[in-house]
Amino acid sequence: MGLNPADGSQKWAIDEVSAETLNAASPGTVIVGGYVSSEDSRDGSVLLDAASSKRIETYDGIMAADSCDCDDRSTTICTGVDSVVAYNTQTCKERWTLPDKSGNRVAPEVTLVRAGLVYVRCAGLVSVVGCQ
Repeated sequence: MGLNPADGSQKWAIDEVSAETLNAASPGTVIVGGYVSSEDSRDGSVLLDAASSKRIETYDGIMAADSCDCDDRSTTICTGVDSVVAYNTQTCKERWTLPDKSGNRVAPEVTLVRAGLVYVRCAGLVSVVGCQ
């Protein structure tokens, strides 16, 4: 459900979305993980407009939405158990994912996402990488 930040009153509710996780995706949007459709049950996530609850995009089991953070520019970084995925906040399309398909790069531990940069820890070393 969405609440009015001014007085805490309910603005909207969606019965067919089961929120196991809820994360800010960008200014004005949220990602709800654990999506369950009223027609069929399936794992995935839904990107919603936070003010109206309008569905922007549905990700059927492909989005790692255990934890998501927006860089306050143009990218949302979502982490799963063993994955990191970057999404364009305007188009909702995947920018990149780790581990990569070639198997050459692993998914690091994301420690901070801010101002177009992703701060990660891999093998005990802290690194900074660009979001795009």
